[in-house]
Amino acid sequence: MKNILIIGCGLLGSSLLRRISKKKIAKKIFI
Repeated sequence: MKNILIIGCGLLGSSLLRRISKKKIAKKIFI
């Protein structure tokens, strides 16, 4: 169960980081 939770958290974290990085890149392009 712990391994599944760690993998799930990792996937959520990576997806959030990708969204944040995409927003930053989009802001840079607009500016």
